[in-house]
Amino acid sequence: MEEEAIAKLVNKIFYGGFGEIITKEDLVKSIAKDKDIFKKAFEKTYGKDAVKGAMNFEKAENGNYYFNSFDLTLTKEDGQQFSKKFTNYYGNSFTLKEAYNMLDGRSVHKEFLPIQKKNEKTGEYPSLQKDDAGKVITFKAWHYLDFTEKDENGDFLTKKNFNYDLEKALSQEPIRELNYPQSKSEVKNSLERGNRQMVNYLDKKGNSTKKYIDANPRFGSINRYDENLNPERLREHSNLKAKNQEQAITQDAKELGKNQGVKQNQPKAKSRQTVRR
Repeated sequence: MEEEAIAKLVNKIFYGGFGEIITKEDLVKSIAKDKDIFKKAFEKTYGKDAVKGAMNFEKAENGNYYFNSFDLTLTKEDGQQFSKKFTNYYGNSFTLKEAYNMLDGRSVHKEFLPIQKKNEKTGEYPSLQKDDAGKVITFKAWHYLDFTEKDENGDFLTKKNFNYDLEKALSQEPIRELNYPQSKSEVKNSLERGNRQMVNYLDKKGNSTKKYIDANPRFGSINRYDENLNPERLREHSNLKAKNQEQAITQDAKELGKNQGVKQNQPKAKSRQTVRR
């Protein structure tokens, strides 16, 4: 494997949040063994949450190795576990922290390339669509895991929401940071990465109280927690009508089909009784 290809692989690992898990030296040693596949196991903690996983590398026909996917299992403080394999497909991938956030029930806003179907006759993938300026057409969506449905591999389905307006949802919250352009931008960027963000809520007298929030694109709202991370408002919004929810779901399905050219038809698994935060 040439040095340039190794450098690209190291770069992908670093920006995916795995830089502390496998060094370039360890990677080169594993590649030198010339196995078709190899894994790198790891463990991390996020607050009181523990995650275990494995990075999956595979050798291609050209002799180069690729970081194709990673397995991740989240263990909550009460012992509940949630697992999923996250694929790195055509540059469409989640970072380690984003994957953890999704397993913990939150949503991540990402810009992805449309999935291309392989031509069964030629074995080739079609060229990516480009706009009039020659730029590859991508799509942006909020991604979250549906803990009531699984795919054929037993993994929770990843759902997409194209219509959630984070700016609008935040505008209904009396948050001090939203009054300042830089701090407002930082809050939005953090929420888009799926983080639970600390902010200051203002009362009518201008006094502030520390709280935590995260984005809830499924219900067009903001989830709110007190300073001890006890939920104050989850999964609902007083201004959201059931009719609007149905329309949003219908529109999401149309947008998903338009952007990916595929229709999801997955088997349903038994519903979890646990309320995800």
